[in-house]
Amino acid sequence: MTGFGQGIAVRFVEEGARVVLISRSACDDTLKQIAAIEGFTGAPEDVALWVKGDISDEASCNAVAAASAARFGPHIDVLINNAALFVFKSVEDATGALHEGAGRPQLTYSPVFPLQPRTGIAVPA
Repeated sequence: MTGFGQGIAVRFVEEGARVVLISRSACDDTLKQIAAIEGFTGAPEDVALWVKGDISDEASCNAVAAASAARFGPHIDVLINNAALFVFKSVEDATGALHEGAGRPQLTYSPVFPLQPRTGIAVPA
């Protein structure tokens, strides 16, 4: 994990969040950056879970959501997907078939959506 995703993850941890890092390759550098946060004590693994995953694979996205819930509890406040392409459909209707040929990034939302609280707050696209 590099670039925007890495920066976002580190910043969230700086602000006190726990994060799940999804990538096809190890996130060792991101975990090192988390460990180097000023005032951070403990192990990066206390606040960051790396799960090897591919957001174009529905089974992988389901496994990531399950790992997140098992580690941090069945509640996800924020999902940031900064990879692949975007299909303009409701996240509630996201399926693998819907995203075929578009990088299938919305597959990350399907298993996570039930874990997110319904707040009534709309976030503009």
